[in-house]
Amino acid sequence: MIHAQRKPDLTIRELAVPLVLLAGLLVIVLRLWYLQVVIAEDLVERASHTYMKISSPAPRGLVYDRDGTLLAGVRSELVVTVRPIAVQEDPAVLDRLAAILGVERGQLEEKVNAEAWRPYVPAPVLRGVSLDLASRIVESRSDLPGVDVSATPMRFYPDSSTLAHILGYVWSANESDVARLRKLGVAAPKFVGKLGIEYAHETLLMGTYGQERIEVDAKGRPLRLVGRDSALPGAQVRLTVSLDLQRYAMTALGGRKGAVVA
Repeated sequence: MIHAQRKPDLTIRELAVPLVLLAGLLVIVLRLWYLQVVIAEDLVERASHTYMKISSPAPRGLVYDRDGTLLAGVRSELVVTVRPIAVQEDPAVLDRLAAILGVERGQLEEKVNAEAWRPYVPAPVLRGVSLDLASRIVESRSDLPGVDVSATPMRFYPDSSTLAHILGYVWSANESDVARLRKLGVAAPKFVGKLGIEYAHETLLMGTYGQERIEVDAKGRPLRLVGRDSALPGAQVRLTVSLDLQRYAMTALGGRKGAVVA
């Protein structure tokens, strides 16, 4: 009697591989369908519109002596800015602006070119302009596309000589400043303390930068303001020194080297 040989049933292990491959293929097909059909319009919209972030400086914290006298304050400074894209589209903008400001065109062009990698972000070209010049720029805005005037907080010292050795000063951050603050878990602002109190208490005085989120099109052109986070000023610092006592000591020494013990 001849018995037909029966093929053994496929084991679960043998079925596992093709089932996994089939499941993976099904996932890919469903994902493609979701991307190309369900959210296709949304993806096209996202591709044509993205967002640009522009930071705004924070006012540094105020510094007082033990009697409450202001030693280091903040005041607004008018700054002229130019969007690099405006110069690319109309180079004569800088000629017209230079004529109003009374400066060389090359001086403005150098500062605009330094920020050309961000064509739609305003580049500062001149600080500390007078109200008269600012008004003339605003009045000529139709001839100066991409040019604007804004108020920026700047550090100032009411008595810049008596306590200069204690207060220090503020200047542009360099690589060393960035590295030092990074170790403290803080992003360095554009201007940081370089000596004295300004340096020692940087993390207290620096404040928190503000930020504007602007929607731009595929070419990076601004469309609308999406959101704004206001800058937060730095903390106030009160010292144990007395400005009046320091002035008295300097007068008593009369330019001679020495020390005064209270």
